Amino acid sequence: MTATQNDTAAKSAVARIAGEPAGEKTIVIVDDDPNVREGMQDLLDSLGFEVLAFASAAEYVLSSGTADEPACLILDVTLPGISGIELQRQLAGSQHPPIVLMTGHADILSSVRTTGNGAVASLSKPFSPEQLLAAIDSAVRQQRRARRTETAPADVEETIREARLWSGAIK
Repeated sequence: MTATQNDTAAKSAVARIAGEPAGEKTIVIVDDDPNVREGMQDLLDSLGFEVLAFASAAEYVLSSGTADEPACLILDVTLPGISGIELQRQLAGSQHPPIVLMTGHADILSSVRTTGNGAVASLSKPFSPEQLLAAIDSAVRQQRRARRTETAPADVEETIREARLWSGAIK
C-alpha cells in the first residue's frame, strides 16, 4: 500500500480524532527496536497523529505526567529492563491510556494473557498498517468511552474495509 493509499484508508480513523484535545491525538510507542519505532512513528505522523516514541518502559515512565494523557499506548512485550507485560501489570488499577501490545513472539496463550490483563489488542510482528490502525481505532474508542465523550465513530470493520478497498483487496 502506498503512502497515499495509507492516508486515504486511515482517514476515517484519523477523522475521529480531528479537533479533539491534544491527548486524544497522541499515540505513544514503546519499542526497543529503532526500525520498528521509527517506521511506526513515520506512518502515524504522516496520518496526522502526534507521536511520542520511547526505547524502553523506563523512558516512558519517566516522561509520563509531562503531557496530556495519550489516546493509546503501543507497547512491545519484549523490552530491556521492565518488560511490556510487567509495565502493563504495573499500570493496571491506575488511570492509564488503552494499551496495544505487540510482539514478534506471539502465541495463543500470550495473546489471551495480554488481552486478559486489559490490553485493547495484541499485534504480532510484522503487522500491517491496517492492523495497526484498527488497534489504534479500538483504543481511541475505548478512551472516549472512558471519558464519556464518544461521538458515535464509524465501525472498526468499516475502517478495515476501506483500507482493503484502497489496497485493491476488495473490488
